[in-house]
Amino acid sequence: MAPPCKIRRVSPPGMVRLFRPEGAEEAPLRTLRLRLDGLEALRLVELLGLDQTAAAARMGISRQTFGRVLAGARRVVAQAVVGGFALRIADDEAVCAPAALPAGARPVAVSAEAASLEAAVAPRFGRAPGFLLVDPVTFACEYLSHESGGPQGRGTDAVARLARAGVAAVLTGFLGPRAAEALAAAGIPAFDGLGALSVREAVEQYARGALSPSLSSERTSP
Repeated sequence: MAPPCKIRRVSPPGMVRLFRPEGAEEAPLRTLRLRLDGLEALRLVELLGLDQTAAAARMGISRQTFGRVLAGARRVVAQAVVGGFALRIADDEAVCAPAALPAGARPVAVSAEAASLEAAVAPRFGRAPGFLLVDPVTFACEYLSHESGGPQGRGTDAVARLARAGVAAVLTGFLGPRAAEALAAAGIPAFDGLGALSVREAVEQYARGALSPSLSSERTSP
């Protein structure tokens, strides 16, 4: 059995996730997969000019692991360019997390379908795959996966984890009464009805003061 993959901190990927050779837009092509951690390794070394020791520290992994990630990413990109293959930026939310928040930041927690600012807001708070903790000023963020808790307790379990993280507010698609009651007890404002937005759009609206508090949260408040 393979050992579990260590969490790697990565910046949220851009909106372009698929690259194809010019002139081959409609033709079937072999598609190669570039993981998010590989993309981040390339960004840190090739664009920011960090050495591998500093880049490994930024991602929260060892120098040896970083070297393997970078070598694999370079090989995939080289194969795509030389062989004329399509290149897809893969979704690796299970093993990767966006760049760290500034020290002392009080982020907002957004129920997210993936570890990206461009991901959709998850439609239900208690069933969200995870939460993106976003600084509403700098948009630096961290991803908190939502794996623990039983079917009847996932929402309240998530509230406890978000309270420990010190979030300033919760943004989501739909907030059930149990989770709303737990958030109210924890003193965390909640805003729902945001399922049609991306995480970035939801946080932008929160930062502008354009959101109204959740009605379910208000009903459970003393």
